[in-house]
Amino acid sequence: MYIIAGNREDRMKHFLCAVLLMASVVGCHSKPRELVIFHTNDIHGHFMAEPADWRKDHALVGGFTALSYYLDSLRRGSPESLYLDAGDLMTGNPVCNMEYEGVLGGALLEMLKRCGVHAMCLGNHEFDLGADHLRDFIAASPFPILCANLREKNAAHSLSGAVYRVERNGIRIGVIGLMMDNPWGSVARAALQPFAVDSAASTAQKYIDQLDSATDLIVLLTHMGVEEDSLLAMKIHGADIIVGGHSHTRLTEEMRVNGIVIVQAGSYLKNLGVLRLQVAGDSVVSAKDTLLELMLPPNPPQSDASVLADSLELLIQTQYGKIIGDLEQAWKAGYYEGSNVGNWICDRLRERYRADVALVNAGGIRGSLNPGPVSKLDILELLPFTNNMVLFEAKGSDLFIFAAEQATAQGLHEHGALEMSGMTVDYSKTNETTKVVDVKINGKSVVPDKIYRIVSVDYVAQSQAERYLGFNPVDIQTTGDIISDVIMDEIANTKGPVRSDPNPRLREVQ
Repeated sequence: MYIIAGNREDRMKHFLCAVLLMASVVGCHSKPRELVIFHTNDIHGHFMAEPADWRKDHALVGGFTALSYYLDSLRRGSPESLYLDAGDLMTGNPVCNMEYEGVLGGALLEMLKRCGVHAMCLGNHEFDLGADHLRDFIAASPFPILCANLREKNAAHSLSGAVYRVERNGIRIGVIGLMMDNPWGSVARAALQPFAVDSAASTAQKYIDQLDSATDLIVLLTHMGVEEDSLLAMKIHGADIIVGGHSHTRLTEEMRVNGIVIVQAGSYLKNLGVLRLQVAGDSVVSAKDTLLELMLPPNPPQSDASVLADSLELLIQTQYGKIIGDLEQAWKAGYYEGSNVGNWICDRLRERYRADVALVNAGGIRGSLNPGPVSKLDILELLPFTNNMVLFEAKGSDLFIFAAEQATAQGLHEHGALEMSGMTVDYSKTNETTKVVDVKINGKSVVPDKIYRIVSVDYVAQSQAERYLGFNPVDIQTTGDIISDVIMDEIANTKGPVRSDPNPRLREVQ
């Protein structure tokens, strides 16, 4: 207890000084403090700048050289900052399959580190090289990889770290990493099988409650998609910010749901999110998010990140820069509808493996290619997944089930459709239902008891059969061929320009 001694006048002076001191302390704590959160997501191995098709000048945009340049510039004006990445660092470029510091894709971790990232969360594509690689990837990371709701089966604690805590400008910050509740449609079953995925909302609330009294700002670093982030915001209380990924959404300004600020920065390292905050007490007083296009400046200064990126680019161009063919028309991938590139790939697979039908998931074909020369690197970026070609047999009755599943996938946009060759499916749609009208194999009606030979990728036939086919094939035969290798070979062996059939094989009819 503080006792004021002396005469009445002295006591009054001391009392006023104490009041003023207390007021200044309270004012200090209530005065808004500033913080900048830099954020990226869904980089997918795009570590170099690329021509921007959306710009008239086709300027080079993206990559770690540009990211490092802009971060250095912004940090000079915003020293109190935090850099977070919302997952899917992997899959999209050969660098993801190159060993660095003992782990495949390790160079991407190193480049993020050299750009000063503080933490990232797990994305579904961090599972693409299997469960053992995922564990190695997390262990090798020089910064925290967070995922509070993923754990080994029968384990109580999360596989990677759950929370990252840091203080900036007197602001006590807690960052909680989360992935989607149901990753079974986005991750190969074999890669996910050793793990359990807990409810994102329940897990988030548990850690929010633990952190609340010891923090001024709680950030959820999620890989769920902007719609799921919005639903999550409605189910929880006590969080301030959601920095998200997975849906590749370019949020040009922040969203607010249930008092929680939600941001996302597109994909492929083309933009840097810059979220400027003012925090007072335990609340966000103001929040303003902008997207900064990462246009590569002329002659950017050398940085630790650019040195590594340049060396990797030289290595990849040496190995994969060879021109193998020429496209007559642009290839543009679809997701719910078929595409000319999907048609060409499936046509070649059906011919090569002497199958009645060829099937490839549209989501496994990424991006687009302009007319003109095609390199090995172009195909590896177009088909970035190391999916193996497999063969199996199916009855005509199974293919009717498959046709109904695909009609629903495309007509109601329930999930991505399959590209196909040798098979056509016509369907009608009324309100929220679809009905198969006609199914043909090589121009002939499907015979229910006939056995048909199918070629596909292991992801479709083994990992996601129920989702894509509607039935589980038996006696699956593995060829040992990786789809990207097969397609590079087919392009190289094509005489003259590569020409594609643009006509859809899965069709809505009136």
